Amino acid sequence: MTERVLVEIAGCRVVKCSSCHADIIFAPHRGSLMPIDAETHPAGNLAVIDGTYVIVRECNHPEMFPGGLRRSHFATCPAAAKHRKRA
Repeated sequence: MTERVLVEIAGCRVVKCSSCHADIIFAPHRGSLMPIDAETHPAGNLAVIDGTYVIVRECNHPEMFPGGLRRSHFATCPAAAKHRKRA
């Protein structure tokens, strides 16, 4: 029997994208959930802090974010348009 390991990043559970199967997290911000890549990225502009994401406009000091910066999964998933909610 395989043991299931629960992985969390900054208080957010890591799950698989239902389309591309990449590891992602859903972090809340202002009442909605944003899919965010679980992997950090040098061009990332999202920091996940205590289970909530913040947008980082400029980052001249990446050491300010010890958890690293990540990208929105809407920017990296080939099937992102299928998952976006339109207003």
